[in-house]
Amino acid sequence: MVPGPMIRIAPEEVHLSDAINYDKIYHVGSRYSKDADFYGGFSNPNSMFTTPSNELHRTRRGDLNAFFSRKVVLDLEDIVQDKVKRLMDHVSEAITSDTTLDVHHGLRAVSIDVITDYAFGESYGLLDQHDLGLEFFTLVQRLGPAAWVFRQWPWLKPIVMAMPKSVIYFTNKPMGFVRELQNHLLATRKKAVNTEDRVAERPTIFSSLLPASGNPSGMTRTIVGDEAYTVLTAAADTTGNAMTTIVHYVLSEKSIYEKVHMELKAAYPHDKTTLDFPSLEKLPYLVSLPDILGLV
Repeated sequence: MVPGPMIRIAPEEVHLSDAINYDKIYHVGSRYSKDADFYGGFSNPNSMFTTPSNELHRTRRGDLNAFFSRKVVLDLEDIVQDKVKRLMDHVSEAITSDTTLDVHHGLRAVSIDVITDYAFGESYGLLDQHDLGLEFFTLVQRLGPAAWVFRQWPWLKPIVMAMPKSVIYFTNKPMGFVRELQNHLLATRKKAVNTEDRVAERPTIFSSLLPASGNPSGMTRTIVGDEAYTVLTAAADTTGNAMTTIVHYVLSEKSIYEKVHMELKAAYPHDKTTLDFPSLEKLPYLVSLPDILGLV
């Protein structure tokens, strides 16, 4: 028997063999809602990422959209430039000492240090660690298996999350990481209240969303904690992995490297020139790399 394009693999699940269906289902404005049981395994039920309802998802996404507008991104470019410079210092040091450098974790560290600086007002400083945050990324990687456990036995999740921090770390270190992140958010909230001048100068994502920062209708601490978990893991995996993939192909594919190098050299003939975002986005081949490599 030859299987067809659609196979039911569970009472409420079907498998579609044609990959083109992915974009038909998962797109902005989709009428399909998310599977609450599946996304419940991620242990952050109040985040935009795991919200099953399309209407509620639209509301929660709207709360965060303003923090990632073009204007905001341009205003925060100095943070990005600072983190990239730190990574380049690692590259220069590796070249000088003739040693290897873990570029994969270096790029992911850039992503995490940028988003934590913007989200919390204080960078995690993974670029300052000798292993570029290897332990942090190992924990993020282990969250996947934990999600599958909770997917199969959802009754286990509230029991594990109700355990004391020390017990959680002993039984399930990735879940201990989630608890640690929640505690970090509580500390961040108090810090935001006590540093009003800095918040006024450059509001962080979560200081602006919390009621304590002058927004009486802001999100609850539980919702903000779940959103923080989502933002961090997204920065570690999606953005970090995308940058790694691009760097890999630019360096391994001679034709791609030559085109990128030629375009950058023409736009920046002097080696010490700062590569700012507004001018970089005008380089057609560089901007098209995510499309060329199938990342979008």
